[in-house]
Amino acid sequence: YDISRRTMYSRGKATINYKELGLKADQVDINWNTAILNARGSVDSSDTTGQRMKGIPDLIDGAETYHGSEISYNFRTKKGHIDLGKTEIEKGLYYGDAIKKVDSDVLYVQHGRFTTCELEHPHYYFASPMMKLQVRDKVIARPIYLYIADVPVFGLPFGVFPIERGRRS
Repeated sequence: YDISRRTMYSRGKATINYKELGLKADQVDINWNTAILNARGSVDSSDTTGQRMKGIPDLIDGAETYHGSEISYNFRTKKGHIDLGKTEIEKGLYYGDAIKKVDSDVLYVQHGRFTTCELEHPHYYFASPMMKLQVRDKVIARPIYLYIADVPVFGLPFGVFPIERGRRS
């Protein structure tokens, strides 16, 4: 803990719980002046290439869990930013190069992908350079492309998809 900067540094399997927020990561820095938390993994020393990471951050916010290479979150505004993120909402998997949480139920995803295939590299997915997720409501994307085996099959200028529980048409 750095008293002069009011910053806490946690290294090696850090776990933080704050109200409905939970975080697990290898490295966590919290600046109490700005109420900003930064979390990231660290390089796996057993990997000779230096590219494999360990302790990649998992952010649990209520019922949603977000995974990413680096996470920044503001406790006061409850807004955050996730680089190379992944989350699961209502049996769907969402990936993105950057995920920005602007409200408790609104996420903006840059270069996003959606699939229900649970494999590490999915057989099929919808991709869009810009997506807006309204949690437990809908996904709005423009433009949107269907990929099968990483080959674009067709595209639409925009798409609105419900992500509510139960059957929808």
